[in-house]
Amino acid sequence: MADQPAIVFNGTAIPATPRTPGSDLLGLILDAKVNVRFLCMGGTCGQCRVELVSGGEHLEPKSDGEAWGCPDDDARLACQAVHRGTGTVVIKQ
Repeated sequence: MADQPAIVFNGTAIPATPRTPGSDLLGLILDAKVNVRFLCMGGTCGQCRVELVSGGEHLEPKSDGEAWGCPDDDARLACQAVHRGTGTVVIKQ
């Protein structure tokens, strides 16, 4: 994954770091100091919902709670979606 961004969020490339594998998308976005809409950081409010454009195979499967709050295949909660660290995930909000 060297030289590839971990995330492209609203057109902004967020580089991979040693912390990328196993981290949630919201944490990676906030670490990069990119503005993102969020509130609870616990998967209950839905404010961090993002649209998955591509790279879903680089995310862990949805938890039961995330699947309940985000039933659409192309939607994820950034605070719950865990990056595997295997490639680039493109999302928008």
